[in-house]
Amino acid sequence: MASEIADLIEKFHSGDEDDALHGLIELPDDALPELINRFRSESLGAIRALLVKAIWERRTRSVIPFLDEALQDGDEEVWQESLDGLVTLASPEALAVLQSARTRRFTEE
Repeated sequence: MASEIADLIEKFHSGDEDDALHGLIELPDDALPELINRFRSESLGAIRALLVKAIWERRTRSVIPFLDEALQDGDEEVWQESLDGLVTLASPEALAVLQSARTRRFTEE
């Protein structure tokens, strides 16, 4: 599974962003922990944002705790993607995360 994810991320690097995203979304559900681990170890914000989008596009409430984690990311592209996912999921759990994020402190204006 890790090699499939790496191949799809390489596609993203090569400019084939749509195929990379759709490939990540279409991975089986058991790939979710590996996608989250890859997010946590990834240094590039654009790749972390891609992974967040691929995770929330699965449209399952089980990813809300992960989206809460991603919402704390310092990279704007990443936390914006997490925000999009939480709004899309539109559940009481997602709303609770959004409400708690209102007190978030930013390091820059």
